[in-house]
Amino acid sequence: MKSLVVIALLAVACTAAFAGPVNMQFNGASGYNSNGEYTYPYGFTVSGQQANLMCISLNNEITPGETWKANVATVASLWGTQNANLYDQAAWLLLQENSSGFDPAINWVVWSLFAPSVDLSPIPNAGNWLTAAQGQTFHAGEFSNVFVYTPVDGTQSWGGTPQTFLGYNTPTPEPGSLMLMGSGILGLAGVLRRKVAAMRG
Repeated sequence: MKSLVVIALLAVACTAAFAGPVNMQFNGASGYNSNGEYTYPYGFTVSGQQANLMCISLNNEITPGETWKANVATVASLWGTQNANLYDQAAWLLLQENSSGFDPAINWVVWSLFAPSVDLSPIPNAGNWLTAAQGQTFHAGEFSNVFVYTPVDGTQSWGGTPQTFLGYNTPTPEPGSLMLMGSGILGLAGVLRRKVAAMRG
């Protein structure tokens, strides 16, 4: 019974963590490639937590210091949606970054997944990464450790256009989410206590 309680509490905690948007602050990009575009990693503060994220939209512009809010979902939670396979390929490519020595071609390929007009021909090794990503077979529930940060329209601090990012870091719950998590755990504990008492009676 104790294991069921732990599993249930974890489920409530995970759900609550994504109950509200996170605060994003762009600190700057440290990647750069020969074609003149900044690539992964992009440095962020996400609700007070430092994170390196990957940009998935080439055509939007952001400025260091700019802030906005973003909704967060795991790539695994997008299974069955229209662009799920693109997000799976992007997540797989992100996971290859650290083992590849930060090849800028990987970010270019991710951009091309969501904007097929992106020209990969001048980017060394991009074709190989694209072929590798498209050759993968994905399954429901994969990439539960990769998060999609989707900007909330109208929340940017000034003129830039916030972009969608991918990252490994678990987002920090906002205060409202923490309150929701606490009340959910307390409510679940009460239900379980009554059920255990009824079973003993």
